[in-house]
Amino acid sequence: QPYSILGQYSVGPLYCPNVGFNNVAVGRELAEGLMRWKEDAYPDVPWEQVGFISINFSMVPQINERTLGSKQVWAEKNPTFGEYNPDPSSPLRNFIIADTASGAFDQQTATNLVTQIMSNPPDPNIKVWLVSAAIYDFAAGAAVVAENMNMVDNVCVTTFGSGASAISLWDAGEPTPIKISLETASPVFAEAIINGLWAMMAGFVTPDTLWPEWVVIWDKGDRYQLSSEL
Repeated sequence: QPYSILGQYSVGPLYCPNVGFNNVAVGRELAEGLMRWKEDAYPDVPWEQVGFISINFSMVPQINERTLGSKQVWAEKNPTFGEYNPDPSSPLRNFIIADTASGAFDQQTATNLVTQIMSNPPDPNIKVWLVSAAIYDFAAGAAVVAENMNMVDNVCVTTFGSGASAISLWDAGEPTPIKISLETASPVFAEAIINGLWAMMAGFVTPDTLWPEWVVIWDKGDRYQLSSEL
């Protein structure tokens, strides 16, 4: 974690009890859910006629990692579309990144970007759109576009945390492009943080023994190197 001490800013290391999501895995699960929906709803549409939009905010590493996970899955599903590369300038066929860092971290920016993409697709033969939204506001923005363009049936939007708004639409049986969400119950998330913190403070565990697969060792003050998994 970045921190400031004695007036100096550092990108790390700061040791602290912390629990987080594997955001690359989140992005992968979002993409896999979208692809299952496509196979169920449009099994006869070839993948060459499917567009994938990942709504990102590249200035936040955790959000950007969700796009990387989705991009990995798209490349694995369609090996003829190009090889996976985390560089956003490295294209994959029909995989489009809508980066809201070009505007604001909000629904309206997502709406504007998705409108541009769906109105001028990279391939005019695209019939089905899959939209992976890093947060619910982005999903809501994409949903507005699909509704305005009368494409609710052939657009599937998914997000990490749907919020009460999407759930209420599903319960009411109203058609919505937001058809899937990936959820983590807040109490379960909080319990892991509190229990882990208490166990470390009590001396029962160390970060290495509690979550060894997540520990990054900074023992010589050397620079952090980005994991090759990304």
